[in-house]
Amino acid sequence: LEDWISDASLAGHAPVASWRDAWLSDWEVQLDRTTYSLHAFVLARASSFFAGSVRMADQGGKLCSNLTNLLPTSCYPVFEHALDWIYSTNRSSFDVPASAAFLLLKVADLLGIGDLAREMNERIAEATADDAVGLLKQYLSFHIPGTDEGREVSAARTAMLRLIIPSFQALLFKFDPDFLEAMTACSTDIIVEILSADDLGVCNEDVVWAFVTHRMSAHLSTEHPLSDDRDSKTVVESKLLDDVEGESAEKFELLAERALVELQALWRCVRLQYLSLESLKLAEYMARGLRVSELQADVFEALALRTEGLDVKAARGMRPPGVAPALSNELDLCFYHFGGNASGPQISKQKRIGDMVARIDVYALGDQRYAGQFATMYFRVVPQRSWPDGWRFDDIALDLTWFRWTSGPVADRHHRVHLEPEDFDEENP
Repeated sequence: LEDWISDASLAGHAPVASWRDAWLSDWEVQLDRTTYSLHAFVLARASSFFAGSVRMADQGGKLCSNLTNLLPTSCYPVFEHALDWIYSTNRSSFDVPASAAFLLLKVADLLGIGDLAREMNERIAEATADDAVGLLKQYLSFHIPGTDEGREVSAARTAMLRLIIPSFQALLFKFDPDFLEAMTACSTDIIVEILSADDLGVCNEDVVWAFVTHRMSAHLSTEHPLSDDRDSKTVVESKLLDDVEGESAEKFELLAERALVELQALWRCVRLQYLSLESLKLAEYMARGLRVSELQADVFEALALRTEGLDVKAARGMRPPGVAPALSNELDLCFYHFGGNASGPQISKQKRIGDMVARIDVYALGDQRYAGQFATMYFRVVPQRSWPDGWRFDDIALDLTWFRWTSGPVADRHHRVHLEPEDFDEENP
């Protein structure tokens, strides 16, 4: 190395400052069909992978590295960004867009460029929800389920999911084809991690159920509907027959088993006790059709929890912009109305207020008395096992406030109604 620097100085040149300058190159890197003429010392100084290759060359190995099978194909386009960083003398000015940050992080991780990996992790940590879809697509391009991705990639994955989780419904209902495509391509472990989060950004559990049933349709199509005379294995295998032709019986059996495992994993992401009655009935129908005893038990437990008024797993729900969390004497419920002929109620999380345990039920299209005319809301007292027979709460007064899910000042998008005890319907308390 000292001889190299001395020769460069005597020749009137500064040491090479760009990988594009092949002067005094002494190391070749092969990536797919491209050959790079580079400099061993510069590479080894930045990368533990190249440092190991150079040591092997000193012991009689080849003066080259072939990265074609080491780097994922999706990372090929950003390799030159990595070279820019390695050769840069002023890395504070090195800037990579979020559209390439995860891919470059993967390159840095595989090549042992620790400082670059940390910089890309910081870049991803500073990303916004607008970058979430792009980051997810980059990650999926090299993610292999069940593999150890290392500390840096795992940290970036966590940061990326923290962008998606609170914005899940907003991203979903934008009908962004890139997001829908990415979510379809996600492996089960990623979907489960997103949908299991307590702070998942959905207005109610029906949104989670709608996504899960959509995901399930990849295995259970309308061509192979669930019915009481077909078991789960038959249903899944019927769907797979359309997609897998000419495969061995063993591989076909394995695919069917994996499909069932995914269905059960997704199913358990849904907090069934907080589904609307209509969605819960659909879940019961699907559980019967799949003939998986564990899923049927989940539905029966959810029905029991609703009947007995127990609260085992917290309901998830986001609030309109600017609306503060409920106070100790307040109940809140946010719901997204999908349209159609939905008849079941949206149900809030139950809450103890003094001696009372209560919840809110909302029929977006009205209950049986007002079907299609008005939204109907019920304030329900949830009986508890510890209450005596003949319990009763008198002189209840309520303030009801409705917020529209729009932007702008909170005061301009709410409606408030006050109810005194005499306003309550004794026949339908």
